[in-house]
Amino acid sequence: IQGARTISVMDDEKACETLWKQMSLIDDMEKKLRCRIAYLDPECWKNALQSPEVQQYRAWFEYYKECCDLCIYGECFIPYVTIEALYTLAKAELVFNGASLTLQGVKYLLRNAQEEDVRKKVVEASHALLQSMEHMFVSALNASIKEDEYFLRKSILTSDSYSCLVNGITKPWLDELRSACVKSYERTSHVITQLEAEVLDKPKLQVHDFLLHFCQKEEKIIPWRTAWDFVCAAYNDLDESLGKIVPLMLTEGRLNLSVCAEKESNANFCSITPEGPYVLSAYRGELADFITLAHELGHAIHAHLCHRLPGVTRMPRTVLSESVAAFSEMLCVNYLLKQMTQGERQRTFANYIRYNVKQIQGQICIDHFERHMRARGASEELTEDVIRRSWLDANKEFLGEIAEMTEDFGIMWAANPGLFKSSFVSYPYAFAGLIARLLYQQKDQPDFVEKYTTLLQSGGMMDFDGLRKLFGLSDNPKEFFANALKLVSEDVEIVQKMVHEDFSTPTQHKASVF
Repeated sequence: IQGARTISVMDDEKACETLWKQMSLIDDMEKKLRCRIAYLDPECWKNALQSPEVQQYRAWFEYYKECCDLCIYGECFIPYVTIEALYTLAKAELVFNGASLTLQGVKYLLRNAQEEDVRKKVVEASHALLQSMEHMFVSALNASIKEDEYFLRKSILTSDSYSCLVNGITKPWLDELRSACVKSYERTSHVITQLEAEVLDKPKLQVHDFLLHFCQKEEKIIPWRTAWDFVCAAYNDLDESLGKIVPLMLTEGRLNLSVCAEKESNANFCSITPEGPYVLSAYRGELADFITLAHELGHAIHAHLCHRLPGVTRMPRTVLSESVAAFSEMLCVNYLLKQMTQGERQRTFANYIRYNVKQIQGQICIDHFERHMRARGASEELTEDVIRRSWLDANKEFLGEIAEMTEDFGIMWAANPGLFKSSFVSYPYAFAGLIARLLYQQKDQPDFVEKYTTLLQSGGMMDFDGLRKLFGLSDNPKEFFANALKLVSEDVEIVQKMVHEDFSTPTQHKASVF
């Protein structure tokens, strides 16, 4: 932890201030650009598209114009109460044993605290903290839903159709993603919950146990320099040209891993700067930090290779962008596993698969909750009780009967800032996680690197359909998601075998993507 605190690739205060100013300026320019394009005279726009300079980007510009026409009503105006809720959530702290903890610090403690009484008290304090601000969070959610409904009425769209347009997918794919993931709960998230209870020797998994590491053992700390070397080596093993990009982030001063207040709540990635992509993350040495580092550097490589594209074409759709980041996670975690002893490897593998299930099925759980809230909130004002009950119902379906949830757990919906900022931001991560699974299966094919580089260089010029055709993935939604989810359930079965053998018998991961 001290090593992470002292790394100073960039001066913390100056770097954070400069980068946030750049991001705010870019955001402001993007909104102005959308306004101008949305209100552009149709004849002027038609003539512009005939220009030889934009012919190769014509399809993308037409897509962008359509999005601008739709976004003008929604994305330029954010209700004040929503901004207030996001700010309050980012700055929220609870005092425990004389120390101030952010919500991210609470998660860190719950993952590592072996004393059950400590975990119980931290969860109780977290619930109390969120409950003290619940009225503001409920107001923010209602405001966000009403603002979205106004915007959608103006654009004659539904939430799903707008979301599909932005992510470059069609509704049958979105519907099948949601349906297939929910059906997979029994083979994935329910099994993981059952295994967690078995490891703790409990008949039911309790709220304060939800984040605890598997095996109730202290997690291996991965020093930041070791983690960095592993990520570089993982990409070098994939392709030397990709491996040369990663070190640039460090040598050119565009990576900061120090633990400070500005980065306490999450990792941040900024791609549109003259110098190239920046990554800011708080690295403490946990597996979760290693995964986050690999994830954000996946984004950085993507941004580096499409950096020369015109500004508005370089930003990839969320589904594809997160697919690249999820693939980067798998690539680097696999390399990490190879460097470990048998016992360390099995426990790390188990924790990663649990994390992976929560990133895929868990995101669909949040999406299910949000869909219910937005559908109901369109016609009535949501109350604290309605929101809490919906959050509990969605999580019970996700975790299964073995998870014992108190009524107080219903307030934890408020700890998800994405619910306030934009509609349906969860399902793209589930979609991306499954795409990454299928891409990883092809990793050792002779032409994979060439195809993968094409994906990275295309930036926002490629959509999901283009990716699917490039890698020869199924064009049938049912078959596509069945293939991807089968890989997840196979890995869960391997974890199940490990747990039942008490992590003592070498396990052959023949069915696993790893």
